[in-house]
Amino acid sequence: MHSGFVLVSGINKAFSWKVPALPEYLDRRLVTCPHLITPSLTKAGIKLSLKHKYCKNEDEEVAEMNYGLIIADVWQDKQKYKEEMYGLTQFKMNLNIRYFDVPELHHFDEQGNAFFDVLADIQEEELSIFERQSIQLLITMKWSRLRPIMMYGLFTPQVLLLFTNVMWHTTVRPFRDNYSLANNCLIVIQLLQVSFFIGIDII
Repeated sequence: MHSGFVLVSGINKAFSWKVPALPEYLDRRLVTCPHLITPSLTKAGIKLSLKHKYCKNEDEEVAEMNYGLIIADVWQDKQKYKEEMYGLTQFKMNLNIRYFDVPELHHFDEQGNAFFDVLADIQEEELSIFERQSIQLLITMKWSRLRPIMMYGLFTPQVLLLFTNVMWHTTVRPFRDNYSLANNCLIVIQLLQVSFFIGIDII
């Protein structure tokens, strides 16, 4: 057994110290799941909502590879795994089931965020690290969890603000003397919407 905190903390420090072969080490932590190697699980169709594309580096024969990605226990229940990962109507294919044996790197906590801060500071001559499957998996996992927040917490409010502003400018503001109540209400609504974005920046 290993301590997730100690392991992740060590990986972050190793990155900051530019320890050689660290990306290769992370790729080697992609371990096959022996208890999930059954005919019903190794030949199946991944749900479209979970399917992603891994772009391999130039040294590998295949340029791209599709894969599914979920958060699961090391000894995940087979039925639960099957229900979460596979779609009954999807085309069945041969699958290699593996798990990333470094806990907490995908978390939104101090160590998990520190790891992505390290990735953000990668220099141009080190960009090949993003060709590593382990790195792409971690980025994909974080993005899949952030995407709903970006979509419904930022993009949708921005569209509503734009729609409200356009409606106010075109249909109410030119006639604000006759529709003072509607004009004032739309002004207040826009101020609240702008305050929402200011609050996000402050936080």
